[in-house]
Amino acid sequence: MQLRGAIGAAALAAAALACGQAQTPGASTLAGASPTPAGNPTLATQTAHAGMILGVEYASAELAPAFADSGAVSAKPYPDDGDWGSIQSGPQAAYNWRRIDRFVRAHQESGFSHLTLIITARALWAASDPPSLGDPGDFFPRPEYEQAYVAFVQAFVERYDGDGVDDMPGLRFPVTLFGFEPEYSTFWPGTAETYIHLLELAYPAVKAANPQAQVMAAGLLMTDVFNGYPSPAEIDRRLTDPDPRIWDKTPADVALLLDHPELFDVVDVHSLGDYTEIPPTIAWLRQQMAARGYDRPIWIGDSFSGVGLNGWGPATCPRRPNSGWLCYPATEADRCRVAATLQALADSNAPDHQAALDWIHADSAAGIVRRTVVAAGEGLAGINIGNVEDWEPLMLTQGGAGTSPWQGMVDRVLLTRRFQGYRPAYYALQQVAGIIRHYTAVERLPADDPRTYLYHFLLDDGNEVFIAWADTGLWLPGNVMPTVPVAVPVGTDSPVRVEWTVTAGAEPVVETAAPVEGALILDLGQIPAFVWP
Repeated sequence: MQLRGAIGAAALAAAALACGQAQTPGASTLAGASPTPAGNPTLATQTAHAGMILGVEYASAELAPAFADSGAVSAKPYPDDGDWGSIQSGPQAAYNWRRIDRFVRAHQESGFSHLTLIITARALWAASDPPSLGDPGDFFPRPEYEQAYVAFVQAFVERYDGDGVDDMPGLRFPVTLFGFEPEYSTFWPGTAETYIHLLELAYPAVKAANPQAQVMAAGLLMTDVFNGYPSPAEIDRRLTDPDPRIWDKTPADVALLLDHPELFDVVDVHSLGDYTEIPPTIAWLRQQMAARGYDRPIWIGDSFSGVGLNGWGPATCPRRPNSGWLCYPATEADRCRVAATLQALADSNAPDHQAALDWIHADSAAGIVRRTVVAAGEGLAGINIGNVEDWEPLMLTQGGAGTSPWQGMVDRVLLTRRFQGYRPAYYALQQVAGIIRHYTAVERLPADDPRTYLYHFLLDDGNEVFIAWADTGLWLPGNVMPTVPVAVPVGTDSPVRVEWTVTAGAEPVVETAAPVEGALILDLGQIPAFVWP
């Protein structure tokens, strides 16, 4: 049975919707900082990508071949694949790399040119405060096991560094990006201070094994702060009173992590709400780093594709004290419609079940394009898009994981992960990956309405493409998607090719359209259009 990874890391979804420069004095605060408008010569190298690295996540060895032609170049496993306790069962036990080796080997053999691996300190035998009923504990190692943790991290990175010493048999290229702990939230149940201490142990160990390897800090989760087009003043207000269901770590804890750039090479932020949270989140994060006198590449290390609707509690109607948090574009006025949609998804006997499935499959496909394009437009180093597969156990949480359990890109047999077929999201991934793998420049073009998303990509073959859509609000099963007219400045009056994101079947709808005075007027909603002059 292959569910352990799915259940363990799918809890990430259940909680959601789905070197060092001198420190600037006084920088360790977040208030008032909101954004304004070595190796083996026979081994291949991990590919350096001129643009953004596009990856898939919550990936498994069994499904790697199914994504060989997806266009994604990177993959990230379920985080418990890298649990210390899964690899070393006790202080005297030998390392058992079988599980993580299977992931690396399967994806390298399937043509992926980049991987992100997560290393966690989860080992009950070493934990300073093992979890118990009602107490998540702290997995920071006890003093007598700190050096065992250091040795584990060094051995982990060494195994995949490609220098010909203690390498995984059959390694095709070095793995150089390592995340430490899945998320800076309940998934690091210890304090911010113990996490900093963990990085103090891990960072030198990584560099000792492979000086070219990069340490990625645990992902920041700040969805409630940047949800729904907040103004700078609103961002500051939310930072003073964040939702405790989401903020297991406080703003002061985030500040403490950002105060230590000597301990990480890459910043990770998780986008588990709507894609519209990405621009203000990245602007804020860059301002925070600038205030501290440094810069780091930014990854979105974890993101869902479609709209999440609800999280951190059941989807109920009417609202109850334990009801979930509604994610943009849903509002409190939509609570009953959201609950009905999630119930229809969960109940295979409901008369509107198939319509709900068709809707989430369509929105997940469109969401892969939206989120990927926005991330590229923000100049990010990479993004991991979920989900490779459905998460059946989380379909039983009364909507507490939002729509994420149904956002898989493929159909497969639950227990064996035997591939059965592709969904529209896979084909949408292929569409946008064809752009991401070949762009040399991208620009978000100005629009009268900030909820219009219009991007211009230049490609390495000299061609150009515009990708455009409009945020027209909540769209649920049975609704007609609202649209608005958008002028795409194609710069020609000759006919242009319009290719719509695949949201049903396997092929895009393609049209030929005639611009007028250098602009093509399209009626756009949440489904992105690719416009080829």
